[in-house]
Amino acid sequence: MALVALLGAATVAALYQVSKPMIEQRRDLATERRLLDLLPPSLYDNRPLQAPVVLPADARLGTSGTERAYLARRDGQPSAVLLPVHAKGYEGPIHLLVAIAPDGRLLASKALAQQETPGLAALDESGPKHWMRQLAGQRIEDGPAAWTLRTDGGEIDAIAGATITSRTVLQAIEGALTFFDAERATLLEARP
Repeated sequence: MALVALLGAATVAALYQVSKPMIEQRRDLATERRLLDLLPPSLYDNRPLQAPVVLPADARLGTSGTERAYLARRDGQPSAVLLPVHAKGYEGPIHLLVAIAPDGRLLASKALAQQETPGLAALDESGPKHWMRQLAGQRIEDGPAAWTLRTDGGEIDAIAGATITSRTVLQAIEGALTFFDAERATLLEARP
């Protein structure tokens, strides 16, 4: 009986060792898809997550410790930077990922984690009516109205019933673009 248990344990351990690299590879690919889905595949030909750019804590990104940014390249040239951004939402922390073109234009943004009221401030929705899509193409140079909600005299529609969350997310994305503008050379010159 002990021999059967020992053989079973050895078999399970051997199977684990054989399958461990495949499991890790699939987990890494799933993470990569989740983070890189902001960028169309035609925009990059490298593996941005394989060579992160370590960022120090910075108030413009809402970070209190080091974070990782990712540089997408196409034909060896920078095509986008993915920046992590943290904000304090109405219900709790909001973690965003922001994709920025080398010219400082916002390509896309999405919530990676958030605790806002489900359905009310659904930041994690996708599709053509996703609230953050209206921000794509914006730059810091577009002026204050481009980064202000209509309820505050600006050009951006708020999420219905979630003005505080909308304002917080808008300010966080604006902070990411401000950070990018200030650190553009460093971010775009990062080498794998």
